[in-house]
Amino acid sequence: MQESFNFTIRCLHAPTVLPRVALLFSKRRVKIERLEMYAQDNATQATFDLDAQCDAATAEKVAQQLRRIVEVSEVQIDAAELDYALRA
Repeated sequence: MQESFNFTIRCLHAPTVLPRVALLFSKRRVKIERLEMYAQDNATQATFDLDAQCDAATAEKVAQQLRRIVEVSEVQIDAAELDYALRA
């Protein structure tokens, strides 16, 4: 069943991170509905906040794959039925 999930991704503020994150969602055929990026105060860290439509199993797989990206330090997923944090 398709649900809307909110992914919060904390990572290094590097130009290679956004394309890798977008490619990961694309390969899983997950539709990104909203994507925002915020640079942190120190300008070396960034936070991606995105909403995506997928099922719970796919959301978990995407989160696990996001954690494998070297620049990513933390991934959180929020949904009505799914509320937990995966930390690298």
